[in-house]
Amino acid sequence: MIEFRSRLCVGSVVHVRRADPPHRIERTTDLLLLDEAELDQIDRRLRLFGHERARPVSFRAKDHFFPPHRPVREALGSILRERGYEPPDGRLLMLTHARSLGHVFNPVSFYWWYDASERLAFRVAEVDNTYGERHVYLLPADAGETPSLPKRMHVSPFFEVRGSYRFHLPDPLSGSKVRVGVDLLMDGETCLQARVVMDRRPLSDGTLLRALARRPMVSALDLAAIHWEAFRLWRKGATFRDPPPYGQDYESRVSS
Repeated sequence: MIEFRSRLCVGSVVHVRRADPPHRIERTTDLLLLDEAELDQIDRRLRLFGHERARPVSFRAKDHFFPPHRPVREALGSILRERGYEPPDGRLLMLTHARSLGHVFNPVSFYWWYDASERLAFRVAEVDNTYGERHVYLLPADAGETPSLPKRMHVSPFFEVRGSYRFHLPDPLSGSKVRVGVDLLMDGETCLQARVVMDRRPLSDGTLLRALARRPMVSALDLAAIHWEAFRLWRKGATFRDPPPYGQDYESRVSS
C-alpha cells in the first residue's frame, strides 16, 4: 500500500479575542496537508479523492488564488514574480480545506514552499472573507520565525482594516503536530489570537471516509460556526463594522 507524504490533519482551532468584549472560540475540524506534486497520484489511488473532478473530497485550483485559474504551483509562482521573487524548485505543501461533498470555504489556507535542497523558502497565508474577497500574504523565509505584515483586507466585521498580522508558521513536518497561528495587533496590543493544533494521519480512503462520517461538509460547518460566533459577539455588544471598499493589489472575487 502506497503511503503519501500528504496527510489528513485532525485537531482544534482556537480564537481568543482580547479586545473588549473578550470572547473565546474553540472547535474541532479536519484539514488536508497536501503535497502539490502528489495530487494526481492521490486522485488515481484513492476512490474518495478527486483532483479537478467531482469526488466526495476534491481539490480544485479555482478554489485558490486568482483568475485565470491555473495549477497551484503556477498561480503562486506568478504572484511571487509579480512581487519580485523567483519561485523555488522544491516541494510545495498546503494546509487547507478541500471540497467536501461539493462545498468549500477556507478562511485561510497556508502554504510552505521549499527550495531544491529542502530548505524553506516561502510561507504564504491566503485569506478569504465571507464577502467573497481574497488576499495573499507572502512571507519569505528570511523574514524571521514570526514575521508581521500590515492587515490589508476586511475579515471580521468587529475589527477595522488596520494594524498588522503576526504569523506563526513553523515547518508543518517538524515536531509531532501541525501548528500554525496568527495574531492581530492594533496600537501595540494583541487584539486577537488564532491557533491551529492538529495531528497528522495517513491519507487514505479509510481516513477520508471516517472524516466524512464525523464532519460531512466540514467547511460548511466551519462557516456556520463563524456566523454563530459573530452573532454571539454582537449580542455581547461588539461594534459591527461594514466592509470598506477593497482596493488593494492582488484582489479578487472568489470564484463560485
